[in-house]
Amino acid sequence: MSMSFFVTLGVTLAFIVTLAFSIWSSVTIIREGNIELLLVFGKAEAVLEPGLNIVPPFVSSSYPIDVRTMQYETSTGSEPIPPAYHDEIRDAAVGHIPAE
Repeated sequence: MSMSFFVTLGVTLAFIVTLAFSIWSSVTIIREGNIELLLVFGKAEAVLEPGLNIVPPFVSSSYPIDVRTMQYETSTGSEPIPPAYHDEIRDAAVGHIPAE
């Protein structure tokens, strides 16, 4: 076995691991009864409803939404939901959030 075989094997394994990690980080599962706000580069981009959601890998994060106060919780505290998403959140909440 030559050195080029091991180099090719190493590059192939690194590619497979990177690809698997990218796929893993681009899937977000939201539990039934919850909705979350998707932030990409710190900017609100979408409302994630229950189920399997595809998100941009490495540059996005999602936070639970309190539908009553229209805020989402981050590690630094509560933040208000941008007004452009209020109707979408209300629509999502009607179908998935149990009424009290």
